[in-house]
Amino acid sequence: MIVAQAVPELRNAFPGWKLPTHLKAQATIGAVGAPTMVAEQTTPGVVITRTGAGVYSVAFPPCLHAAAFRANVVPANATVVADHRLVTWSLAADALAKAGLAGFRTIDSVPAFVEPVSGSAIDIDFWVDFG
Repeated sequence: MIVAQAVPELRNAFPGWKLPTHLKAQATIGAVGAPTMVAEQTTPGVVITRTGAGVYSVAFPPCLHAAAFRANVVPANATVVADHRLVTWSLAADALAKAGLAGFRTIDSVPAFVEPVSGSAIDIDFWVDFG
């Protein structure tokens, strides 16, 4: 049995079904927390924008479901404790995924929303079902 033929046969059995797709984005943080997308590390159509102090949104092509969000803030200086940030996701419903939207916040140990330090980078990846 050739395993590689199983996927095309499954896709033929369910017309319109698509495989889950991995999306990723990377942005460097400049002055006032403004992200600049790193094109070679970003899936086309995925954009990170700042919507408030330590609050960001992610826009991506509309889909049926988005899951397994992972994000990391790479500090500007790994030896400076104050440069480290955690990320918390605010995507709670598939309605946002269907609109192609998600959000996240960068927090410190308090936890309070805190801008990443200029020179930091945001690295995210997640899976979507375009169905």
